[in-house]
Amino acid sequence: MAYIKLGNSLYCYLLRIFVLAFCIFIFGCSNHSITLGPGISPAYSNNVIVAFFDEAERQIETDDQRQVLVQALNDMLTLSPDELRKQRYANYQLEPGKWTLHEILARYYAARPPIEFDELLYEETASSRSKNAIKKALFSLQKTE
Repeated sequence: MAYIKLGNSLYCYLLRIFVLAFCIFIFGCSNHSITLGPGISPAYSNNVIVAFFDEAERQIETDDQRQVLVQALNDMLTLSPDELRKQRYANYQLEPGKWTLHEILARYYAARPPIEFDELLYEETASSRSKNAIKKALFSLQKTE
């Protein structure tokens, strides 16, 4: 019976050491950059649009796709969040009204690591930081025409 008690307390002691070592390893080995959600660093944690355009690489193949993307970015600058939710865009085959703004951004930009949008996408288009990031992306897109 005494052996079992010794074993249990030894087990608890070793478990505590393991947990402590694991925490030290996880937090000590990091380069002190914390990821808040998929691909959003602390500097961008309060604005998913700024984070997206800073991290994402544009992926378009045709001028028609470029025009759809230009329209979506212009809409982000001019339409209200409710209007943006309802807005639909042409897909890769240029079939009108097939894709939401979420789909346009996900298919025409590659973010590494991927950034997943939620309803914040629509609400954050109204902020000045978002508008500046969108204007920069739009300028870059129009400059490469």
